[in-house]
Amino acid sequence: MKTREESKKKRVILAVSAVGLVALIGGTIAYNQNATFFNNLFHLGDSGPEDFIEQFESPANWSCQESVPKIVQYKNRSGVTRIVRIKYEEYWKQAGSTSTDHQTELPLENNGVRTAIVNLDNTEDWILQQDGYYYYKYEVPDGIATSEFMESVTFNCDFAETEQYTCQDTATGRECESSESDYMNANYHVYVTIQTQATDKTDWPYTPTPSRDTLYDIVASQTRGLDTNIDFTSGATVASGNGNGVNTLAAHANDAYPVYYYRGEVDNNIVIFANSCWRIVRTAEKGSVKVIYYGPVEENNEVKQCRDLGSYIVLDRFNYNNDDTSPADVGYMYGERYTYWSRALDDYENSYEFGNDVSWDGTNYTLINTISGTWASKRLDVANGHHYFCLDGTTTCSNVGYITYFAGRSWDDPIDYSVAYFLYLSNGENIENVKQKMFANTNDSYIKQSIESWFSNNLAQEEGKLEDVIYCNDRSIYAGSLKGKDENAGESANYFGAYGRLSAPSVDCANKNDAFTKANPSGNQKLNYKVGLITADEVILAGASVANNPLGNYLSSSAFNAWTMSPNKYKAMNSYMYDWDEEGLNERYADDSTYVRPSIALKHRTYVKSGSGLVSDPYILEWDE
Repeated sequence: MKTREESKKKRVILAVSAVGLVALIGGTIAYNQNATFFNNLFHLGDSGPEDFIEQFESPANWSCQESVPKIVQYKNRSGVTRIVRIKYEEYWKQAGSTSTDHQTELPLENNGVRTAIVNLDNTEDWILQQDGYYYYKYEVPDGIATSEFMESVTFNCDFAETEQYTCQDTATGRECESSESDYMNANYHVYVTIQTQATDKTDWPYTPTPSRDTLYDIVASQTRGLDTNIDFTSGATVASGNGNGVNTLAAHANDAYPVYYYRGEVDNNIVIFANSCWRIVRTAEKGSVKVIYYGPVEENNEVKQCRDLGSYIVLDRFNYNNDDTSPADVGYMYGERYTYWSRALDDYENSYEFGNDVSWDGTNYTLINTISGTWASKRLDVANGHHYFCLDGTTTCSNVGYITYFAGRSWDDPIDYSVAYFLYLSNGENIENVKQKMFANTNDSYIKQSIESWFSNNLAQEEGKLEDVIYCNDRSIYAGSLKGKDENAGESANYFGAYGRLSAPSVDCANKNDAFTKANPSGNQKLNYKVGLITADEVILAGASVANNPLGNYLSSSAFNAWTMSPNKYKAMNSYMYDWDEEGLNERYADDSTYVRPSIALKHRTYVKSGSGLVSDPYILEWDE
């Protein structure tokens, strides 16, 4: 639902503020539905080095039942172990109000229905007491963050129904039109109080559990330091000092939970979970630990062990998708499959019109900013930003082609370079909305179906021990005419985002549409289970590079290739994904069959009962009861 304006009526403006007490932080965060940005005014007070950790990502509109991430968390930088408690208060201020107190000027609910829903996270870690505070279950050592207290805020559709909104379901979601209401242009606030004490204090009604090292802490303790000196283009040298061991990812070194990853020929990153062996890849969101499947458990004189790398470490072979002729086929989920068309450019004497853009009058396209000429004489201009054309050579037509690639024997010889590949567009479509349709998360890929079926049969009963992290299927376009109408389309393929990061891998997932999660509102919430695949970036972090440069690391295997979740390119008539083997990253047709190594993330409160992480002595895990 998007709250829409009626004639002479204003949109509701919802402002959310959070203020840390104990002289910790002051300021507000305001959200204006008519704006596309947040004004973040948080600043540190004069309270010492402790942090109030806050995040709030702006949506274009706060839609009905959309959970807008609002993360509240505490990290201890005091130098000593602390105990922590948090409470929050909600209140409304009427439009134009100048009051700065915390008293609500409008009801927080109407007929028993709340205006907004504050979504708390990790409620098993935060214990509510009669004084209204949520007490953190564990002591917090210096340098350690709590789990998240607050996760998001949701504008309540049920409240909209009671507060003079007229709502209806549409093809694109639930839309509500506002009528006159006391809440028009009112501001909604969440006031957060964070308090900490030394562990020898006894005046709080809750006594936390002494902290102990988690699996995350054990990984972090092995770090060699920041990875700023690692050469990610040279995977073959990883064993000779190019980051061999545990490294801290520089881009996430200052997070509440910094990212640490294993690289090179390490042998101490093996855990047993759900009676299977897994290898630690890196740490992830909320202090979780991301692992990759490594095969079934072996028993040797009743001692649980894992096999040496290279025997059976994978599931069966699966196609990534059942076809590869559309850019849509690189999707972990996909929408409409626009497949390639091709035209032999052998009518060299015929003149064509090529446009940089198109307009649509409801019946016909008209090419915009055109050039005229034969295929041979204008091919380079066509490649450099004039991708639209009418198949009959005119400037007005009911359907258009959008050129994605040229092919032939020699780019230097225009007569030899004789085939153009293009997408066929109709009904007013242009390349931007066609990409949205192709990359919509409507249909499950074959590999998603296969992995989730395996998870359902083998791990579903253990899912409560897993974190709902992002699995990134980055479908952003790095280069080529699919990137946009002004980009180059020629002998180069259309490369996806991972291709542009081969020398600078990242664990971020910029596009929420490609960030696959189960229920985590930071992602698209399209997974049925908390499971996915690692990315090409994570394979590079582990020590890989391009093909023909041996990995020399813990992911390598002489026996198997394995899929990543990262698209590689769309070229001519085929889509390619990245997989890897003992020689490094490779490109593979999206409808090929290769092996699968699923990835999961163990929650932060996962502890090591015994073990050293070796094949013969894997980490044996345990959890709080």
